[in-house]
Amino acid sequence: MTGRYNDATGVWHTICGRNLLDPSNVTMAKCFKDSGYKTGIFGKWHLGDNYPSRPIDLGFDEAVVCGGGGISHTPDYFGNDDVDDTYLHNGKWERYEGFSTDIWFRQAMNFMSDSQKSGQRFFCYLATTAAHGPFWATEKDTAPYVGVTALSAPGFYGMIANLDTNVGRLVDFLDAQNLADNTIVLFATDNGTTAGQGVYNESMRGMKGSAYEGGHRVPLFMYWPSGGLKGGRDIPALTAHVDVLPTLAELCNLKNRGKEVDGKSLRPLLYETESQWPDRTMVTDSQREDFLIKWKETAVMTQRWRLVNPTLTGDPTKLELYDMPKDPSQMADVASKFPEVVQSLVGQYDAWWSRASANGDRYVRAVLGSLIKPTDKFVEFVVSLPKGEAGLRTTFYDADLNARGAYYVYVERL
Repeated sequence: MTGRYNDATGVWHTICGRNLLDPSNVTMAKCFKDSGYKTGIFGKWHLGDNYPSRPIDLGFDEAVVCGGGGISHTPDYFGNDDVDDTYLHNGKWERYEGFSTDIWFRQAMNFMSDSQKSGQRFFCYLATTAAHGPFWATEKDTAPYVGVTALSAPGFYGMIANLDTNVGRLVDFLDAQNLADNTIVLFATDNGTTAGQGVYNESMRGMKGSAYEGGHRVPLFMYWPSGGLKGGRDIPALTAHVDVLPTLAELCNLKNRGKEVDGKSLRPLLYETESQWPDRTMVTDSQREDFLIKWKETAVMTQRWRLVNPTLTGDPTKLELYDMPKDPSQMADVASKFPEVVQSLVGQYDAWWSRASANGDRYVRAVLGSLIKPTDKFVEFVVSLPKGEAGLRTTFYDADLNARGAYYVYVERL
């Protein structure tokens, strides 16, 4: 969303105030909006339910999203169960009919159709809640997967089947609206598998949350006929989510190209030979803590190597090195055979860490008592509390009080 590593943006957890995008960041939506595009998001935001970190605060003209990070999560509307749910439409709760993924796609297509009718270019971010837990899907979509060996939740594949159907609906829609030729379509996922690991994992080690390939290696499909991108080609070069913003900014010739962007445009890979793409070092980690922990569940990646620290504590003595062309399943640690590679990657990680963690000791604050136009109403403060083994734990959020006066606090489960 920002072209930056998430640790640098204020977001490295899904709860407890560490899921709020620092408003000093420039989002992809803002970049497109500044170039005259109408911008919309449908599905999952999970970068803040309060001002100033809501999608409508950070560049989106139209937003239909669930609360928090998924259906039925604490900030979501109480009683939502993926069918006939109530979602946030531009900051206000509204009820929609149908299955969640069907709704996201329907609203997205309505948005694109309305934009087309008004003669506006559009940027549509369609981030479905599928296939995030809870793994609820329709009986029709789930039935084929009941009894599949090693599948822990048939609804997981049911959600994916429904998503596949909706992608087909979207492609048909773009064709019918004569939008397909000059619309850039990207399809990607945000992490490795969960309930499907025992069925199929492309021989990768690990699953969602893991520092091994199975935790973070995902596909990116890109299609743009009038731009000469019609498929039939695989690009094996190391790339990441941070590259999406600079890529689209260049392809669409946007005026605003983000702020302190870590990624780089993939245009040379798309239109030129891969030999012109220099090797690079990239980092991924899984924090999910109040404060950042160096080396916690980290992978330092080049085209050939993966330096992995799988520990929850970030123990710097537990580094593992894998030669990916020879060992794509990461079964043979060769750190002792290539100490010079380990040393080089550690140095590059240290440099990355100093940049990415620079603001790790500060909190992104929700603002209370601020009048937000055009609604001119006080913003409600949504708090997501994690569940512990013994029930609900305590937590805290930092907040700024922007107006003097008496504050009345109401505790309510939406």
